Amino acid sequence: MTRPDHRLLGTIQFGSILRDVRREEPKPEPSIEELLRVREEEAFERGRQAGELALRESLLQQRGEFLELQRGVLNHLQNSLPEVMAQCEGTMVQLAFEVASRLVAGMPISMEIVQSVVREAVSKLTDAGRITVQVNPEDLELLQRANAPVLTEEITGERLTFEPSNQVTRGGCVLRTRFGSIDARRETKLEQLRNAVAS
Repeated sequence: MTRPDHRLLGTIQFGSILRDVRREEPKPEPSIEELLRVREEEAFERGRQAGELALRESLLQQRGEFLELQRGVLNHLQNSLPEVMAQCEGTMVQLAFEVASRLVAGMPISMEIVQSVVREAVSKLTDAGRITVQVNPEDLELLQRANAPVLTEEITGERLTFEPSNQVTRGGCVLRTRFGSIDARRETKLEQLRNAVAS
């Protein structure tokens, strides 16, 4: 082993006397346990960071999928809304007619109601000639008992002829003329009204 050449190292000049100078002790080599512990901590830290990164990426992906699903649901609802509204409208119309039908069916039949229905139907005729008015037998009996004025009325010189008919429900009538007939039964009027609203 060669000795160092002090001429190459040069001389270090100190401005004052050095005190409490100690030679630096070499650091002891870490033990195997210490090295294993350090490596274990480093591996744990790397695993934690990798886990956080994977979790962040997974959350971003799930957020994207959720937004896509949300857009799809909103688009579907938006496209379905007119159809749902049409179905609701149809259902509401049907419900209204059911309620109206039950209310009309539940109304008590009086002489005034039957007479009014007959007069309204007759008012739609012009130059009909002989008119036969078919009413429910109970309604005809009601008109006869009350001696209703409509029983003796005339249209264009012809007296109305009343006939009982079980085909006519209470509160309605059917007019027969040589030109055809007018159906003024309650259920027919409701059906015509339903068709008018539905169209």
